[in-house]
Amino acid sequence: MTDEKKLNSNNNKRVGVEFISGSLSGAVTRFFVAPLDVVKIRFQLQNTTKTGNKLYTGVFQALTKVTKEEGFRALWKGNLSAELLWISYAAVQFSTYTQILALIDKNYRGGHSFLFNGITSSFLQIVPQMAFQFTFYESFKYILVNYSNDKNQALKNPFNQFFCGLLSGAFSKFLVLPFDVVKKRLQVSNKAKYSIIQCMSDLYKNEGGIKSLFKGGVPSIMKAGLAAALSFTFFEQSKLFFLKIFK
Repeated sequence: MTDEKKLNSNNNKRVGVEFISGSLSGAVTRFFVAPLDVVKIRFQLQNTTKTGNKLYTGVFQALTKVTKEEGFRALWKGNLSAELLWISYAAVQFSTYTQILALIDKNYRGGHSFLFNGITSSFLQIVPQMAFQFTFYESFKYILVNYSNDKNQALKNPFNQFFCGLLSGAFSKFLVLPFDVVKKRLQVSNKAKYSIIQCMSDLYKNEGGIKSLFKGGVPSIMKAGLAAALSFTFFEQSKLFFLKIFK
């Protein structure tokens, strides 16, 4: 039986394994990045006019301040609902993505460089960060594997997965950060009609120019990098583990 026929016959099993692996990855990742998410949102929502004092000035200062004033558990505020969201989201995201990648690989041999062509304008409007993140991850992984003597082992190496995930998460978050800041502001705004352009304009004029569109940049990028690193590593390693069990 050819490798392609084996892949087709085991497709249902692989989808199940990828779904379970994605769920575990989402649960573990969300738990570890929750404190950075709490800090990130507080940075993005604090008003930093020229005369105003900043409540939060740095990641570690913010973590310490929240812990002292609200208790250690405050760093995981709202985490239960977020856990449920991440579990379901990661399960669908990873299982869908790997199936799409498998289908594309049947028609495109010779690497994953084609992924750069997949970032169409419509895709960017729907899921910009995920489009960038998966593109960067597969591209960094492809580069590492090509410079490795043992390509199969390089693909399974958790350190490679963590490193590629870290870079992909950080870079993709940086590219969409202004939209994340605006999204948070729109969510808490009490203005009936407040457009994205108006929000960006107000931030730029009143809160420090272009820097205001990257508020909370450090915790945001730290969180995104760590989340992607953990997500990809746990997913890849869980998938390898379960595929061995269900052979």
